[in-house]
Amino acid sequence: MNTNCLKGLRCPKCGYEDQFSIQGVVTLTVTDNGSSADGAHEWSDDSPCQCWGDGCNFFGYVRDLRIENQPVRK
Repeated sequence: MNTNCLKGLRCPKCGYEDQFSIQGVVTLTVTDNGSSADGAHEWSDDSPCQCWGDGCNFFGYVRDLRIENQPVRK
């Protein structure tokens, strides 16, 4: 069970909880020479995400991964 960034999240299709791709917003430091992604980042329940469970590839939104929004698993 996750206790940090992924707390309360799991794939509604396969039950995987370990790793997801989440499309977020990042604050970049940009100069004429390039950019650095060392800034803040965030996502919301409306952010698109994808499950990385074995062959699952579920694609939805963070709200779909919220355990509280899913039916009870048997």
